Amino acid sequence: MKSLNFEQYVAFILLFAANADEFLAREEVLQMSETVDKNILLEVNRYFHELNMEERMEVIKRYKHLHFPDPQTREFLQQELKRLLFSDSRLKRSESFILGLIEDLLKD
Repeated sequence: MKSLNFEQYVAFILLFAANADEFLAREEVLQMSETVDKNILLEVNRYFHELNMEERMEVIKRYKHLHFPDPQTREFLQQELKRLLFSDSRLKRSESFILGLIEDLLKD
């Protein structure tokens, strides 16, 4: 993908978080589809799986200032990530690690 618009970027980060345990649970897919359009989710999912972990982290860093320029605007994303990761009622160790990693990647 040449560039990610806001909804594609949100979908990318949600997929990054949901893939923390390398398995997409049904609850996670349903939760993501409440936040972003299903077609965008499918499109971004294909792109997401073409990349390795380092490339995925670079994508997150590349667009953070465009779509989430300050801590206040990141609050939306943090709430969506928490809703996603708690969709199965518990936070796994791998999900906790990814949540911290995403927060670090989004810092200024």
